[in-house]
Amino acid sequence: MKKQISNLLFIMATAIILFSGCKNDDEVKIETLSPTAYTDSNGLSLTYSGTPMLEKQVNFTPDAQDPYKATLTLTGTAAGIIPGMSEVKLNLSDIQIENSVFSFAGTEVVNGVSIEYTGKATSTTMALDLKVTMPQHELTGKTVKLLSPALFQTTPIYINWQADDFPLGEEGSWDMQSAISMILAMAKMDDKTIPEMLVDVLSEVTFLADGNIQAKYKDSPEDAEWKTSPLNLAMYTVSNGKINVVLNMTQIAAIAGTDILPTFETALTFLASVGVDLSAGIPLAYSTEENNGINIYLDTNFILPILKAVKPLFESEAFITNIVEMLKEQAGDMAPLVEALLKPVLVAFPNVIDTTTEIELGLNTQLVN
Repeated sequence: MKKQISNLLFIMATAIILFSGCKNDDEVKIETLSPTAYTDSNGLSLTYSGTPMLEKQVNFTPDAQDPYKATLTLTGTAAGIIPGMSEVKLNLSDIQIENSVFSFAGTEVVNGVSIEYTGKATSTTMALDLKVTMPQHELTGKTVKLLSPALFQTTPIYINWQADDFPLGEEGSWDMQSAISMILAMAKMDDKTIPEMLVDVLSEVTFLADGNIQAKYKDSPEDAEWKTSPLNLAMYTVSNGKINVVLNMTQIAAIAGTDILPTFETALTFLASVGVDLSAGIPLAYSTEENNGINIYLDTNFILPILKAVKPLFESEAFITNIVEMLKEQAGDMAPLVEALLKPVLVAFPNVIDTTTEIELGLNTQLVN
């Protein structure tokens, strides 16, 4: 009996040892993914609303205690992936691990933004798709159409410029708003005014629920069909009465097939130097009018610092002469008007800038849905 009990105890001890050994082997076999930063040049394939998005970064940070959990941090070099947020953290749970591929999916709400995500990651690659719904506001899903040009008016170009009048001729005077309005309404190129040319190439703008801005446009007025702009070129948020527009210049350059990044970066440096804050995007003000009209424009806070920065140029007689001569060459039969009307405007420009109390420049549009 003692021998049987001893054999039984031996068998039980052996089973426990074997069971423990198997359990440890299983734990060792659980794969893990090291903290990794994925970019365009480091294995990232990112789509937003089903369309590729460039110049972004996604960091994968595993949970130190649980291999089936991790954090995704979404960022970008110039702007974040989600409009209005430079950085977003998504908490992954229930990660599926198979053959060194880590798959995950879920939906998370961050600052009122619903983010649905689906992704797969390896040690060298990540494919991530995002479907985003931004908080609702009065422009969500709305389409605005440029107003048609009216005879002797600037429509669809919106102008509000309040400043002191300036001399015109021996006894007359003029104001900047009337001057700019007349120039836009009368000056022609290829037998069309600037407002007419504008509506020939830009028809509508739609503010999508995912934060994208999409335009209906033509590459040339002669084109027969309107095109719809790709997603993820321009994105927006709405807050404090402003539409903040963020441009993905890398994406735009890729679509256009030209390197416009140096020019854009120079412009950003200049704007920062004169105190124009673009941290949230290009701030477009908007105001509603009768019959579903909406004016969308850059306001005084944006434009006036720029005008003050370029004011010294217009204090140079040689600079004004060069501009006038260049415009006269392009104006053809309208050259005498350039000398008679535009030159006084340019000469008066420094004083106009000094006395400007309000300036708004943009577009007259109308809601179509």
